[in-house]
Amino acid sequence: MAQLLSLGAINKNTGEYVYPKIANKKDEYICHECNKDLILCQGKIKVPHFRHKVDNVNPCHHYSNPTETQIHKDAKILLKNLLERKIPISFIRNCCSCKKNEEFEIPEISKTSTIQLEYRFEYNGLKIADVVYIDDGDIVCIFEICNTHKTFSENRPEPWFEINAQTLIKLTNDNSLTTLQIPCIRCEKCDDCIEKEKGDIIKKNKALDILYNWFQTGIEISPFKYVYWCFAGLEKNIKSDETDEMFDLILYVQEEPSEKYEPSEKHQRYLIRLIYNYSNYYFTRETHYAEAMRGIYYLDIDWILSQTEIPKKINYIASLDCYDHHNGFDKYCGNCDGDWPFWVKRTYDNYKYKVIHVGCSGCGYNPNTEFIKCKMCNSNNTPLWVMETNININICKQCDISLFYSGKIAL
Repeated sequence: MAQLLSLGAINKNTGEYVYPKIANKKDEYICHECNKDLILCQGKIKVPHFRHKVDNVNPCHHYSNPTETQIHKDAKILLKNLLERKIPISFIRNCCSCKKNEEFEIPEISKTSTIQLEYRFEYNGLKIADVVYIDDGDIVCIFEICNTHKTFSENRPEPWFEINAQTLIKLTNDNSLTTLQIPCIRCEKCDDCIEKEKGDIIKKNKALDILYNWFQTGIEISPFKYVYWCFAGLEKNIKSDETDEMFDLILYVQEEPSEKYEPSEKHQRYLIRLIYNYSNYYFTRETHYAEAMRGIYYLDIDWILSQTEIPKKINYIASLDCYDHHNGFDKYCGNCDGDWPFWVKRTYDNYKYKVIHVGCSGCGYNPNTEFIKCKMCNSNNTPLWVMETNININICKQCDISLFYSGKIAL
């Protein structure tokens, strides 16, 4: 037997659909696929189920190896049967954000209620729902039975639930259960998270306005330095001209104008995203940004909102920025012996900034992971984090080892 699912059957005398858990051996049942007689199995080891009598001539595999279509059809009929029998049902939906469970109880049907299968209705065009609870002509609730393909939220009015077909069948026929709580497999946020998200958006927009006003003054605020460039404006909610990624704020720079030269075209230098301290940050195409001299910074929304005046230094949660000889720093990769820009990834942890990655944009060399064995002490356990002696200097692998053994810097 490929899979044992407790699919329902038709009562031979009443013509009603019956699922194995509530069936009894006094009645006779037939398969609603082939109309042949069935045997009801209700033992102590296996879950209740129906099976065909032995037929070597023209066997039906509806119960021994049902198709996806048969499972889907049975689950629809089963749910309709449960609702019409007024079986107490609740649906449990797990919030995709906070991971808490919400329980939704389905009211019992009344004299004005009907449960319909394959119900057609208008919602952003003509739609067909698997199971619909209707009361006095209005849709109370929609149920979609999923076996392989899920339903899109924009195609159904609330409230609606999506149920895994096999889960519904198994839970309904589980003799150990006294209540029927069915998991809803929709990936949605709970009401509390939706409200919190709305508040977070308001706070983020406020922080963005504050940050915009800080930079609009033209004051240089660390770590956003312009060195040989000058500030040339900023824009909100704009794409990177290198990768088309969206950022909350982008700062532009251009060469200092002089009597001999016309001002150069402005270009993007700092690309900023605003997040909460508990949010995830991510970096993509690191070497691409390094070659283009772009710095990416994730700033803390709550920290910005807590400031009462323009700060001299802005705290950030994480950064990906580049250093090269144009900034006055002599950096040469010990691996490819080139002067490609180095990009450095940092995070703010326990009130201090920690370098988590350094890489050469030319060859991709990363001394954090690729320097396996210390050539001086011949140890694999030496802490070989690439550190910085100050904010302006990257330490290559050779200097890292030299400084480590000189005692001038603690790694």
